[in-house]
Parts: sequence; structure tokens; C-alpha cells
Amino acid sequence: MSLENFWPQSFNKMGRTQRNRNKKDTAESEPGECTQDGDQAESDISDELDPALAKALNLMTANIIKVIDDKRSPLVEAINNHSAEVQSANRLDEAETRIMAVENSATAQEPRIAELEKQVSALTESLDMAENYSRLNIQVVGLAEGTETGQPVDFFESWLPRTLGIATKVWRC
Repeated sequence: MSLENFWPQSFNKMGRTQRNRNKKDTAESEPGECTQDGDQAESDISDELDPALAKALNLMTANIIKVIDDKRSPLVEAINNHSAEVQSANRLDEAETRIMAVENSATAQEPRIAELEKQVSALTESLDMAENYSRLNIQVVGLAEGTETGQPVDFFESWLPRTLGIATKVWRC
């Protein structure tokens, strides 16, 4: 951009000669004459104008650029901060969505887990009963090993009623 785009009225009032106006028109039509930030146009203007006026324009341009940069930098910083906050909010939203999905899935699985726990409990009890039925021996706590002297049935028929103090019937025929 050239400085003429910033102050178009002031350049028209400066009293350029016809030769300078023609030179300006040809400079705009040729590619590569002006750079993005107007450096080439600035140097052309300062060549065409009075040195004091060119110096004043350069000083004004520098001051304006400085003011624009000073005013723009807090805005850029604020925009960057807001951008970071928006990104954080987006990540938080995604995390909340994933957490909610996991919680819903866990809630849906709770009845199934309770049913499986009941099955495990029932199967464990059944297994304990099967193990107990498979054993043919009885262990009486506090009774020394070998006390029955080889006849366990006769021993228990006499020992249990004596120890418990009850009368028993003989079930044999």
C-alpha cells in the first residue's frame, strides 16, 4: 500500500506538476513498483517532494505506524488470550462429553454386574456344597485322632449320647 491510500485528499492538494501526476499514473500501472507495506511508494514520494515535506511525511508515517502497532498489540494479546480460553473450553467440553458417555455406560452395566454377582455367589455356594458332599470323613474338633479304635460307627453311637446326655434309639432291625 502506498501512503496515497492513507491520505488521498492531502496528496491531491499538494500541487503536483503534470509530469509528477503522469509519473504517478505510470508507477501504479507497472507491476513490482510498490511493495506490500508501501516502501517503494514512500521513496518515490520523497524523491518527488520537497525534502522537508518528505521528512515530515516519513515522520508522520512512522508515528502513525507506531501508534497503530501500540494500539494493535494489546488487541492481539487479548485475541490470543481469548483464543486460548476458547480452546480450553472446547477441550473441557470434549472431556465432559466423554465422561458423561462413560457414566451412562457404567449406569447401564450396573444391573448386569449385580446379576453376575448373584450368579457368582450361587455358584460358589453350590461348589462348596459339592465339595462337602464329596468328602466321606467327619472331623470332630477336640477329639483326638484314632480314639474310635477302628470302629467309628460303634464309637459315635456310644460317645455322642454320653457326651450330649441324650437317649438314642437304635435304628437297626
